[in-house]
Amino acid sequence: MQTAFLTKQQELYGGWTLHHYSVDLYNEMHPSTTDPAYMRANSSAVMQSLKAVDPQAVWVMQAWCLRNNPEDWPPEAVEGFLKGVSDDEMVCDLRDHGLTGQADPGPGIGAHALLEQE
Repeated sequence: MQTAFLTKQQELYGGWTLHHYSVDLYNEMHPSTTDPAYMRANSSAVMQSLKAVDPQAVWVMQAWCLRNNPEDWPPEAVEGFLKGVSDDEMVCDLRDHGLTGQADPGPGIGAHALLEQE
């Protein structure tokens, strides 16, 4: 579905893109499982569908849920989710008013690009 949508969008807008795509896969939702392999497969599938339409695609995600909901996102689930996407393919926006000034992005976040509130 995502590939079809982005293909149509490119047709309508003449292929114009900044190569950054906002996909908030689990925002405000509880994942059905925290199995790392399942989480890795999900993030990998999103990135593959973006790359099928735009080989330069970068996934931008509101990722505060990865560290703000530890009951839904234990460290192994976060790590599995992020391992489905290479470090240069995803930007994790970790902004949250309750996390202002928190320097440690949390376990499993790794080297993915992080945007923090100052």
